[in-house]
Amino acid sequence: MDEVGIEQAASNYIEQFAANKPFTVVSCWHANKGENAVMWHAYTNVKAGIMVRSTYEKLKDSIKDSIDRVHISEVKYLDYEKNVMLVNSTNFPFVHKHHFYQDEKEIRALIQVAQPNSGWNWEIQESQKGLFVKCNPEILIDEVIVAPFAEQSYFDIVRDVSLKYGLDKPVRYSGLRG
Repeated sequence: MDEVGIEQAASNYIEQFAANKPFTVVSCWHANKGENAVMWHAYTNVKAGIMVRSTYEKLKDSIKDSIDRVHISEVKYLDYEKNVMLVNSTNFPFVHKHHFYQDEKEIRALIQVAQPNSGWNWEIQESQKGLFVKCNPEILIDEVIVAPFAEQSYFDIVRDVSLKYGLDKPVRYSGLRG
């Protein structure tokens, strides 16, 4: 492919990504075996937040009864100066990131709710900020970990809500609490 062909392919890819983005719902998960101080600080208020410990397989199994087609993938981190992202799926742009973010070790669950020009309208959906997906929390969750510097009252609320809704899983403070 000559330089003009490469530029045209890149332009088509960018247009396709922009067209699909409003119709793609993404749930992001951190894939470390344990806790990560950077993730607590980046994605929660360390005084109010929870971490759900699970596995890739349990995430997949917990949503298998969902009517939605969910694509689960590890994020691939690329150095865009040296690597080329081969596009063979409309999901590809959603499971690739710049290598600067590789410490996130992300897994993403994606649903493409519609195709461009399909008439999909977020304003008439149950939620305009996401999509409800049938999930079995008993399968998904190994334990619930409460933010490292949460007050005891916050911890009690998390534990009580878990019990109220029948989640029979351990609730504990973050190991970063010290």
